[in-house]
Amino acid sequence: MKEQITKQSILDWWNNFETVIQKWDATTDTASGLMVSWRGMNVKSISQEVESELAVVGELVNTLEVEPSARAIVLALVEFWADIQAWAAGCHQDQANTDPSGGRKLWHHLDAIREAVRVKHWPQIEPIQQLVAERVKPEQIARMYGWYLPNGSPDVVKVQREIDNPGSQMNWETWVHPEQRTLDHKTNLLWDAHCKRFNAMPDPATVFDADTYERQRQPTPVPVAPESIEELLSLEGITVQQVADMKQISADEVRRVAADLRIPIDSHVAAIMARASTDRERNLAASLVEKQNQVIASETTTYRELESIEARVWAMSDDGVKPGMILKLLHPENLGLTYEKVILILNSKPKLTVDVGKPAATTITRKAVAEKKEAAGAGL
Repeated sequence: MKEQITKQSILDWWNNFETVIQKWDATTDTASGLMVSWRGMNVKSISQEVESELAVVGELVNTLEVEPSARAIVLALVEFWADIQAWAAGCHQDQANTDPSGGRKLWHHLDAIREAVRVKHWPQIEPIQQLVAERVKPEQIARMYGWYLPNGSPDVVKVQREIDNPGSQMNWETWVHPEQRTLDHKTNLLWDAHCKRFNAMPDPATVFDADTYERQRQPTPVPVAPESIEELLSLEGITVQQVADMKQISADEVRRVAADLRIPIDSHVAAIMARASTDRERNLAASLVEKQNQVIASETTTYRELESIEARVWAMSDDGVKPGMILKLLHPENLGLTYEKVILILNSKPKLTVDVGKPAATTITRKAVAEKKEAAGAGL
């Protein structure tokens, strides 16, 4: 039986890893032997020291014996390890299309790992007796403490019992902040799904060995998460791509389900929905969800009819979609898009010109594409 992975052991590795990465990142001289030519550019390849640290990631995720407090970090490392393996495979099999430095696809995981490692400081909640003195309503106190009935309504009876008999319902030594409980619930669901598809590797370090890579690489069936898409989307902070991976479907399919169920998947809209307490705020949130769903439905159907990424960006902009939402809907991880590239595409849009004797060019919008499809259908 393997020794349990503790949070402290991961933090020790992480601190050393960040030091190694910073040292590698600061290396620029050609004498280091790391600078190589790739696609006509000088690119800094990953050093042996960095590669050794990446192999440790494989060791950390190669067991289910993980301390509960370390599971959120390990889940972030699991996604990192998947791309480490893909990058190593590319180095062995497709060097022309594999960035020797790892590139954004590999190193963007560091942000997620830093967030998982970061110590969470939740807002301090005042004692119930003090809240009562401040005339805070029992319903609000129940929400602040995370006390709810099975039907989801605030448990005001529990609040009253604590008011009448302080300490009968509340123990500060064992009490967990509601936001921490939400985070723990999400982590537990993701960990359960990870356990179901886990398959130990003989030796994680062999992913960097070209001679043994093909022999060690064995496809393993991954079970589909039993939770519904609706339940997974309700988890705070979960991404569309994570839900798609857990359900083994495309991100587009997740978006279509979200649109059908009127579930907000944009973080800004979801935040407004969560904070809504008045009819006006709820109406605003509902209208934003409706607008979001219309955009999602159009992107997954009509805009896909356009041949180029530039035409899709221009059409979405003409329909009032903001650059940030355009970037999110066009799957930047697949197209190599960034916010800056979306802006460049928008700025490169050809100006409308009219030649004498020729009809004016028209802007390609969602309506124009839909009319074109309708006309084509009528001609059949």
